[in-house]
Amino acid sequence: MPLYDCMCNRCGKEFEAYASVSSRKNIRCECGGTSEILITNHKTKDWFKPHVNEHFNGKPIEVRSRRHLKELCKKFNVTSRAIGDVR
Repeated sequence: MPLYDCMCNRCGKEFEAYASVSSRKNIRCECGGTSEILITNHKTKDWFKPHVNEHFNGKPIEVRSRRHLKELCKKFNVTSRAIGDVR
């Protein structure tokens, strides 16, 4: 079960939560608000070189560029700190 970085839509709190791929859209904050999954920028990873990422749908996806990362975030309705897309 993957560990996700999340941000609450109600109170704005950032937290981590374990969730299965099928239930990740139903992650709730302590306040009861719904949350969005954040794609985090790990210090050891250069986000804009091609790399494999499994956070989008539980299957390996190759992220080819910054533009491709933006498209994936939009397609899977997630945000990314790596591209400054935190709502």
